[in-house]
Amino acid sequence: MNKYSSISDLRSLYAEKVTLQKQVYKQEKTILNDLSDIQSGAQRWVDGVFRVKNIVKALLPKFEFASILYPIVKRFVFRRKRK
Repeated sequence: MNKYSSISDLRSLYAEKVTLQKQVYKQEKTILNDLSDIQSGAQRWVDGVFRVKNIVKALLPKFEFASILYPIVKRFVFRRKRK
């Protein structure tokens, strides 16, 4: 038999309802705290990425895409041919 079989009147039913509501509130509060921690962690990570992007953008001069990519591809291709 479960613990609800011992409820015999409305007063004990109301007390059990209040107890269950407190348990649900505590669980909701825990879940909401976990969600807010996850969101704040993700937001800090995104802010860090944008901060690094802005620093790199300010410090590095503007290059053409091909001027950066050509030496990298050239090294990769010549290393493959040697092996």
